[in-house]
Amino acid sequence: MEESSDNLMDLYKDIYTIEDYFWEEEDKTGATSLKYKDQIHNYCHYENDSGNGNCHNDYLKMASSGVIHLLEALKKYNLEYDKLAEYAILWLSYKLNQKPNNNFTKLNDFYDNYIEKNNYYNKKINSDDNTTYKDIIYKKKDLMNMNINEISKFNRPFNILFQMYHKYHVENWNYEPNLTYAKAFAEEFEQLYNDFKNIEGSPYTQILSTLSNDYDNLKNKYSKDISCNFPSLSIIEPKKISVENSAEHSGLSSVETLGQTSYSIKDLYSEFNKIDGEFGVTMQNGRTVEFSNESINRYCPYNSTYKNGYCINYLQSASSGVIHLLEALKKYNLEYDKLAEYVILLLSYKLNQHPEYSRTKLNNFYTQYIEKNDDYNKKINSDDSLTYKDIIYKKKDLMDNNEISKFNYPFSILCTLYNGIKTNNRYCTKYSSSANIFVDEFEQLNNDSSIIGNASYRKLLSTLSDDYNNLINNYDNIKSCDFPTLSPVKTSLTSSIASKLIPGLSTFAIPTFLGIAYKYSLFGIDKLFQRQYIRKKLKKITKKMKLNI
Repeated sequence: MEESSDNLMDLYKDIYTIEDYFWEEEDKTGATSLKYKDQIHNYCHYENDSGNGNCHNDYLKMASSGVIHLLEALKKYNLEYDKLAEYAILWLSYKLNQKPNNNFTKLNDFYDNYIEKNNYYNKKINSDDNTTYKDIIYKKKDLMNMNINEISKFNRPFNILFQMYHKYHVENWNYEPNLTYAKAFAEEFEQLYNDFKNIEGSPYTQILSTLSNDYDNLKNKYSKDISCNFPSLSIIEPKKISVENSAEHSGLSSVETLGQTSYSIKDLYSEFNKIDGEFGVTMQNGRTVEFSNESINRYCPYNSTYKNGYCINYLQSASSGVIHLLEALKKYNLEYDKLAEYVILLLSYKLNQHPEYSRTKLNNFYTQYIEKNDDYNKKINSDDSLTYKDIIYKKKDLMDNNEISKFNYPFSILCTLYNGIKTNNRYCTKYSSSANIFVDEFEQLNNDSSIIGNASYRKLLSTLSDDYNNLINNYDNIKSCDFPTLSPVKTSLTSSIASKLIPGLSTFAIPTFLGIAYKYSLFGIDKLFQRQYIRKKLKKITKKMKLNI
């Protein structure tokens, strides 16, 4: 049944109240301590525990108890059980994201350990109903089976939403603070709306629809009294692709499809490796020597001597390489935003390979070697009006500064890991150190405010996270490599003002990002991985020693 406007106001008030039942607090030294209200212990009952007071200060058990608190609080609104489960799972994902080091890859892992084994979930939600708390959650088991990095994409907009409702509840006359929240919510919503997982009938789209409806409800509440300038959201029109068809193309079950892509990521990464081999630099007698294959000249300026396109320098080769990659990737039917992301990642990596051009500003490169290259004005498809230049321009904000270079190293490791699937039978032994380094690099980016505080870089980090998780889910499991898992991509507000306004959103320390030396080739960087990783650790140790002197 549809929730009334007033019901939603009270519903979000309850969500906000239970959000405050337990949390972790960080002191000035960076140490965290668990804070909680006594009632959070009410629904912990494992094995021989009596139930009351037996969460034993275990954050995950408290989260399990919190879900029952929320179900208890929301049942009075007579929601459909599917919707009730949706809100509970959204809240659970948000709370787990506040303590990311839990080693879960899916919420289903939490379900198995903290819902199945908690005896309180076997109790009926209503005396006149045989449905138990466990049954409620199970109704949306498809959400629990989503990769935790996928469902965690909803954490921030969900948090913003219940903060907005709380702000309206305590001071509905004060419109301005919620306008800041609304703009942040709308930006996050559009990112989710444009995600390729927004497929008709999917759990992803159902959550998106719920958040959209609840936002519009609050917007309408304000509009009754004042002229409301909250931004409008796109009308949800998911792709007309069934989840089953996506699963058929990807070889995954319909449940897994939501956490994975419908194209072969392994084949996609083979395209990166091919382009990387078309041009680059090598070391000969201690000198950097450029190399390029004849095919790379195709999209370089016409040369009368060669009667064809010809790249006269490394930067022209890089410009041509971008079009080669766009051509190679278009068969995977990626969203254009995703296509641009991958291309800009490889461009940044290739420029970083060359010591002379490693500090090239991508914006300057765009002006000199994309804007002025006529081949970028060609359409990517005959039935499409978009040109190669249009595709790049969709993510031009990634070129605005050189933060993108921080992704070079983890991206090159991913390419090596995917390339190794085909070429090395001793995969686990050879690549376990590379996987560990990738996770270390990822965590640094995940704690870098310049990355997490920017929606485009945060989305790029999610792409790398998804691609690494695909590697684990499809290849590591088969080979039993036991590669380490990633934390969910953290969330942050788009402005310092918003982060101050919204309590409950995580704040992140800004780590020192140590510079990364250029690499020579995706095919031969295993030893460079080790040397560079050791150098980085030594720098950190040296820095700490200086501080202690």
